[in-house]
Amino acid sequence: PNAAAEASLESHEEAPSHPLFKDLGLLTMPLAKDVLSPITSCNQLYCQAAIANLLLVDRLKEWASASGGLFQSTDVYLDLVRWKDIEHDASLYHKVKWTPMKRHARAIEKLMRSYNNDPSRLLDIARGGIVFDSFSGLLKCLKLITADDSVAVERVKNRYGADHDAQRTGGYRDVSVNLRLVSQQAQALGAELHIVEVRLYYEAYFRHKSIERHTRYVRSRNAAGR
Repeated sequence: PNAAAEASLESHEEAPSHPLFKDLGLLTMPLAKDVLSPITSCNQLYCQAAIANLLLVDRLKEWASASGGLFQSTDVYLDLVRWKDIEHDASLYHKVKWTPMKRHARAIEKLMRSYNNDPSRLLDIARGGIVFDSFSGLLKCLKLITADDSVAVERVKNRYGADHDAQRTGGYRDVSVNLRLVSQQAQALGAELHIVEVRLYYEAYFRHKSIERHTRYVRSRNAAGR
């Protein structure tokens, strides 16, 4: 083989890969996007999301610790716990209510209503959120995310901006960040191309959430076919 081919082979052999893939005789090429071959299987999407979701929780903890972020508590609905206050006490970890992956029914609903049955457009199967009692804390976290070498930010939606039409979301506001986890671990597990969603909430808006308000939002979403 020529020099270019040998260099490519050596680079591929040095690429991070989980031992399971090697045992199965499967080769992966981390960070190799193929825009002509988007994901077409919801099963594959959810498999990637399950891995990405676990890796995302670790990043959420780091960002929340450095920016004074809060997580939803398991004790009381909409109650919050500051991660920095409990991060060194494993016995209190159960107090955090981590965001579950998107339900299959809602994912299929979005596919049919908005995405023309294209699974590659589902960017929030794996997801998480951090709440802040100040906008300065929220902004600090956003800067931490964009500067984090272990993630690649793909898109940011600022629903706190003056140009956001809150009527379309029933008054709901947040900062939504779509990103990929690109650490060596994510690459070894084949999850580095999967896009997840991180939502940053200002506490005053977060506490306006309720079952009744969410029901109204769902009705509005259903009426608009989203």
